[in-house]
Amino acid sequence: MRSLFVSFALLAAFALPTAARADNFVISGGGSTLTFSLASSPTPSSAGANSFDVSDVAATFNGAPATEGVSFFTAASGGLSDAYFGDLSGDQLFTGSVSDPTFTPGIYTLSDSDGLPYGMVTISKTTEPKSLFLFGTGALGLIGISRRRPRL
Repeated sequence: MRSLFVSFALLAAFALPTAARADNFVISGGGSTLTFSLASSPTPSSAGANSFDVSDVAATFNGAPATEGVSFFTAASGGLSDAYFGDLSGDQLFTGSVSDPTFTPGIYTLSDSDGLPYGMVTISKTTEPKSLFLFGTGALGLIGISRRRPRL
């Protein structure tokens, strides 16, 4: 029973702290909507001086499945670029460097190439999955069972 307890304790020690947090993106404008999720601190597929790219992002465009590549720009040019909306300028959507970005939740107004307001991007955090709570309570139950001693 102790080995079972140790196994679950080790699993909890490694699994719970590494639970990935994700950010949900909704880009809307011109009657179209693009939605996708990325890790809060993604690993860029490439990074330049003023931008980083994330390739092969599973997305939906107007409700249809799509695979997307997205570029995010620093404050020097701000905004993002994708295949559906093109270059949209606005605020910088992340903190940190282009090689180690962390997205900033919020609602941002985006402009088209002519500088006219085009649409908006909403970045929101994904809530912690209930499965982690269930795993934790199950682990605590196993700990409680392993600590009980039979009474004679």
